[in-house]
Amino acid sequence: KHLVFGYNPIGDLSPVFTLTGLEWLELNGLGIGNLDFLASFTKLINLNLRDNNIAAISALVANSGIGDGDTVDISNNLLELSD
Repeated sequence: KHLVFGYNPIGDLSPVFTLTGLEWLELNGLGIGNLDFLASFTKLINLNLRDNNIAAISALVANSGIGDGDTVDISNNLLELSD
């Protein structure tokens, strides 16, 4: 139910994308820019995506499994924080 996988030179993350039953996922510092794969990760209670290349979080917003009481860390990314 937990996968901590960060700051390693990984060329292909696609095997991780099939682990949709995870509750705890940490993918820090892997250069991830596209979060579309998270649409089916509806059991997450803790998601850590620090230090990547994320510029848009629409896939996170659309994920019906992420809500009150869950933890999401997307710090140190390329997000535009404007009004």
